[in-house]
Amino acid sequence: MTLKARLSTAVAVTIALLAPLGCTTSKAPEVTVRHDTEPLVKYFPVIGTPVAVSWVTRDNSGSRAPGPSTYWIDAVIELAPDTAAVLRATYAPAEPVDRPPLDGPLQSAVPSGPYLTGHDLDVALRSSPEWGGGANGYLHRDRPLLVLLGRTGG
Repeated sequence: MTLKARLSTAVAVTIALLAPLGCTTSKAPEVTVRHDTEPLVKYFPVIGTPVAVSWVTRDNSGSRAPGPSTYWIDAVIELAPDTAAVLRATYAPAEPVDRPPLDGPLQSAVPSGPYLTGHDLDVALRSSPEWGGGANGYLHRDRPLLVLLGRTGG
């Protein structure tokens, strides 16, 4: 066997041995559920002063090359009853939804609906210049509970 053939065989064997290492599934980053209200009030002031919040944030930056990133916030917000009443009266969400499209660790914190949503509520949620992105809100019909899905960047 020539030197060139041996090198080719060695390279092929090395690639075959290392290939499974490159194909391993990377572990998804751990998501931390937060309960601090300040960032949510800053970015979405129409929620007033919430009674309680559970929220997560994630982005698509990972370990890829530098470039634009998108950031998401998913939140389950227990509103003050007066704030929930104002949101219902002012923005008249009327499109019924059984369950907001929420995945991940907050899903179990969302009681069954119906939830109300609508364009005007979404516009109000994303109106803060601090956020500068999109938002969708799902207001429980009978409880002072808002599920908020926000995204920005890109």
